[in-house]
Amino acid sequence: VDCLESAIAAGVPIQRMDLAGADLTCVCLDGLDLLGVRLVGARLDGATFTGSNLTRADLSLATGIGVRFCDAEMAEADLSNASLDGSSFEGSRMVHATLTSGSFRECNFDRADLRRVVARVAAFDNASFVGARLEQADLRAASLTCANFTRVRGPRLVIASASARGLVATGAELAWLDATGADLVGARLKKAKLTDAIFV
Repeated sequence: VDCLESAIAAGVPIQRMDLAGADLTCVCLDGLDLLGVRLVGARLDGATFTGSNLTRADLSLATGIGVRFCDAEMAEADLSNASLDGSSFEGSRMVHATLTSGSFRECNFDRADLRRVVARVAAFDNASFVGARLEQADLRAASLTCANFTRVRGPRLVIASASARGLVATGAELAWLDATGADLVGARLKKAKLTDAIFV
């Protein structure tokens, strides 16, 4: 952490810096250019990355509760096997990001751009995606229990084999949805657009 803070204070570029395994608890990294930074297995409890550039950053295996990634650029970021329950990605841009096998329970993804993300077998129980973009996202076999998909834009979203009991998708645009084998018991789909959706 001291090395990172010294580099920031000195104006040294920190893109692609290797911070694997670092303890960044409650560290503020708002508005920084962290392109390609390695945060593999880092501890991020309470850390903030609001408005930062995390394009192609590697956060695989990172852990943290209440981390803030609001309005961050996270295209092609790798969050596979990360555990970030209770964190906020509100308004973040995560096109082509990988969240496979990660834990994102009770996270806030409202207004986030999640187009073409791959999040197979990830946990999003009680997470909020209000107004998020999920076009062509792959949430195959994900856990979406009581997740809030209100007004989601998700043509060609894949939730095949997902556990989505109690999912709320009021007013969502889900044309060509692939929900093959998904458990949607108790799901609320009022006014959702489900043209050519597959449920069998």
